Amino acid sequence: MDDFLIFSTNFLENVDYNQTDSMTEMNQLLFRQKVIENCLKGDESADFLFDVLEEQGIDSSSYVQEVEENVEFVISNGLILPNTIWNGSTCN
Repeated sequence: MDDFLIFSTNFLENVDYNQTDSMTEMNQLLFRQKVIENCLKGDESADFLFDVLEEQGIDSSSYVQEVEENVEFVISNGLILPNTIWNGSTCN
């Protein structure tokens, strides 16, 4: 399991997207995923992350709730894998 998967967002599909819209959304997805990763590493603030999410049409409160549910699922199902950042090891 990717260390950051439970914090990820999804590609925001829209039936009205043309090719340019899809490319714009893909670039936004890649940017927000990098911001999420940087926030988790302590290189970005949570406020900056929440601003990015809101600017891209993602409700930050809903995002936090979804992440909490993902974390609870991982913990309650024993899905923390050896040699990940979540069991006290360092990132490679």
